[in-house]
Amino acid sequence: PPDPKAMELSSEILTDIVEDYSRASGLILRSLILTYDGVGLSVGPVLYSIGCDMAYSILIGRQYRSESVALEMAKQYFDQFGLGEMTLYSKDPITVLFRDTVDLTQTSASAMASFMEGFVCTFLTSCIGVPYVKTEQEVFGVRNNFIRITIEKDRSSGNVL
Repeated sequence: PPDPKAMELSSEILTDIVEDYSRASGLILRSLILTYDGVGLSVGPVLYSIGCDMAYSILIGRQYRSESVALEMAKQYFDQFGLGEMTLYSKDPITVLFRDTVDLTQTSASAMASFMEGFVCTFLTSCIGVPYVKTEQEVFGVRNNFIRITIEKDRSSGNVL
């Protein structure tokens, strides 16, 4: 259903862009998510695909055998895009925490989580050469700006090292 709060947050983000255009790249994505949420459209699957494509484009021709190195690289790129903070919470299973600097609605944060899932899973899969999948996800915080994603090697694929 349409969410008036999402539309209000989207307008606030657009005002932030006008006031500080250097933050535009990270804020435009969130504004689009909130706008679609505001009119009642689900963009999670599209954002997952965009996250996958973005990670794949960054990593063409690169391969690493260390999850830690791959996750550190993902964190650096994530920071450069201005999408908030990414922290490795645990290594087994891999649990990543994202803290967004922008207030989101629950639905919008879930859509943003889809982008992050696609980005991190593809980053790991491309770097390590083994499929990774999300096994758990949680959106939390007063402003829905924390996301926890647990990622593990895809044991169903038969390609686990």
